[in-house]
Amino acid sequence: MKNARAFVRGGDTGRQHVEAMHRPLVPQLQAMGFGVADLFPRCQAERERHGWKDLRAFWSSLEPLDGHSNADGHAFLAEGVAAWLAEHAGRVPGALTPR
Repeated sequence: MKNARAFVRGGDTGRQHVEAMHRPLVPQLQAMGFGVADLFPRCQAERERHGWKDLRAFWSSLEPLDGHSNADGHAFLAEGVAAWLAEHAGRVPGALTPR
């Protein structure tokens, strides 16, 4: 699978991914009662902000493409999760109130 990609890119391929997988998944999970920390839009906004074709800069494993975040990727995702938790503290049992 030499041409397989672990990275969602911008453009038509990225839009196809969003339409086929991401867009229907979030509301379905929410309808089932799950709180969804949807970091996909945040990731794509960061990709666009830097003018990157994908988020390769946040991944440590490039060959083979198996998708492991590097330290920058973990920090970026952790910031997104922390922001989601702060916005939804009332839904998270035992959550601390934001400072």
